[in-house]
Amino acid sequence: MSSAELLGHRELVEGLLRAARAGRLAHALLFHGPEGVGKFLAAHTLAAGLLCERGPAFACGSCGACRQLAAGSHADLFVIDAQTEGEDAILVERVRAGGDSAQGASLGDFLALRAREGGWRVVLLRDAHRMNASSQNALLKTLEEPGERVLLVLETSRIDRLLPTTISRCVRVAFGTLELEDVRTVLRRKGVDLAAAEPLARWAQGAPGRALSHARENAGRQLELAWSVLRGEIGRAQALEELLELPGEFHGETPAALLRSRARSFLDLALGLLLDAERAAAGVDPVQLAHGAGAAELARLPAASRERRLAELRSARQDVERNLAGEGLLERGLLALRGPRRDRSAQR
Repeated sequence: MSSAELLGHRELVEGLLRAARAGRLAHALLFHGPEGVGKFLAAHTLAAGLLCERGPAFACGSCGACRQLAAGSHADLFVIDAQTEGEDAILVERVRAGGDSAQGASLGDFLALRAREGGWRVVLLRDAHRMNASSQNALLKTLEEPGERVLLVLETSRIDRLLPTTISRCVRVAFGTLELEDVRTVLRRKGVDLAAAEPLARWAQGAPGRALSHARENAGRQLELAWSVLRGEIGRAQALEELLELPGEFHGETPAALLRSRARSFLDLALGLLLDAERAAAGVDPVQLAHGAGAAELARLPAASRERRLAELRSARQDVERNLAGEGLLERGLLALRGPRRDRSAQR
């Protein structure tokens, strides 16, 4: 993996590689920060730098180890990525040795083996907050004593959902958002049309991963539907029907998981819109906001109305993580946006 792909966090990863060269790298790291800012990419870049035959340093990209990494076949890298695997949770069977998981080998079984290449063994655990209490408890012993030249990197945007015992056994590494230009650069590299890249970059608020998700999930049309409902131009039922059939890349192994993915996407976008309205109402110049004039328009609603809509949207978004039915969550989101008739009249 080329370190050139890593924008905004290069110095942070270089510091970790420098610590590895000095023999001071902690054996368990917790990468935490906003969703979509590049934490997992940074973790993978760190792993590549450790496994490279010329490391610890940014990976050369040409040695045998780097070619294996590029092919996804390096025997000393173990990745748990529930998001890619289409799983809502990381169960204990995926963590403890001898676990019987449909997603493949367990972390414990991997660490029971010797390093195939004689160097580091690296475990990357994406969205660590998807581990339930049993999974986290099963991981504690490994976090304490992983073995010689073993690195575990837990990545999360929801550190509040990790047990204190899990957090205390890791060295925390905080990640922040990226500059707008860096987000634009990521979008251009991924082939996003220039005209589409600008609003996507602004809506993502410094998180290029979120911007790419927005591109795949047809965020522009989702926001158009949200505005149409807010202004009373279309009914809730019509908007719901289109959202359920909207073209886009939504992830989930089952129809229920796909619906939750659609609900998560729409509710996140709607929340971003309403949060910008709160910022505008607090006096932030709309020019500085992702939703600009739209946020200023919503800021003219009565404060109680904005707060009620925001609370209802937040409640629906939280229930996505409780695995409630996606269609019902979308309907709740649309109801929150619709608001009472007197509020809609105030917008005109």
